[in-house]
Amino acid sequence: ESVLINRMGWPSAVALFGIGLWIIVAALNLKAASVMVIFASLLALLVPLLANSKTIRTTGVMDRDRWFLIWPLAALAGWLTIAAPLNLITTATAFDALPAFLSPTGWAIAAVAAVVLVGAAVTASLRTLAYPLPIAWGLVGAFVAEQERNPVLGFTALGAAFLLVVAAVILVFGLKRGIERRR
Repeated sequence: ESVLINRMGWPSAVALFGIGLWIIVAALNLKAASVMVIFASLLALLVPLLANSKTIRTTGVMDRDRWFLIWPLAALAGWLTIAAPLNLITTATAFDALPAFLSPTGWAIAAVAAVVLVGAAVTASLRTLAYPLPIAWGLVGAFVAEQERNPVLGFTALGAAFLLVVAAVILVFGLKRGIERRR
């Protein structure tokens, strides 16, 4: 066992249980509950990842923890980072609960911007591409879904995906780590 396995075991179990629960809650069309469950799953995984970011950054490139723990959990956290706000915006729109000072498109664009900012900040902390790539994939999915119906939102999501990937590559490969990885 490793330090990371001991630190991430329960958080990953909680997050995976939450994702399974989310499938059930979403199938039952319990919209508000689905938002709470997906955000709880995100926080259950993201908070411990960030708390262990120094250990994550110092894990060797070929270390088994990087391949079998960091990459899968960071990718899942990335996917939840895009899915949770999408679920929130969709639910708030369905309940007509979005504040009126922005249009639904405006709220969706604000959510895209927030996701990119969070994605870049977490990537700067973890320094692994496994986290931002699923976010970018989700943003490309939003582009595909919205390009004809709402081209402003669709192309904003596409631009955000490109921006996040560029920022992530710079953050992961271009910054001096301050902490050297073991080879």
